[in-house]
Amino acid sequence: MMEEALIARLRAAAAVIDAAGTYDGRATIDWAERRSNDDSAFPASVMAVVSPGREYDLDGPSGLNRPRVRFRNYGLTYRSAKLLARAIRDELERPAAVGGVRFHRGRLNLEIDYDPEDLPGGPKVFLTHLDFFLPWTG
Repeated sequence: MMEEALIARLRAAAAVIDAAGTYDGRATIDWAERRSNDDSAFPASVMAVVSPGREYDLDGPSGLNRPRVRFRNYGLTYRSAKLLARAIRDELERPAAVGGVRFHRGRLNLEIDYDPEDLPGGPKVFLTHLDFFLPWTG
């Protein structure tokens, strides 16, 4: 539920679309894997839940979820990876509703820039990694 709403939110955000590449006719924002090593598939962002973030009270789950979501932002240049990371950061730091999911203000927990990496048979890519706590109800 949250995953589908989050990907729809990011693929619809103008600043994210401007910073992301497109591949197969849509923004290169995906869960779990990057779609391609082709130059045309960059910049790209790959998301993964790294902590479920269930909140509990005395009666069980509280209804507020606060998962930690990792965004691995790739670019053919450092600048393009960083611009995509910033566009995602700016989008997630404001509240929004998508379908039945209400996203509260996201909180950036970690940001790391990695050394460039040569992909097998492909380009050199730069990586900026963001971890966000994304509170949501729905």
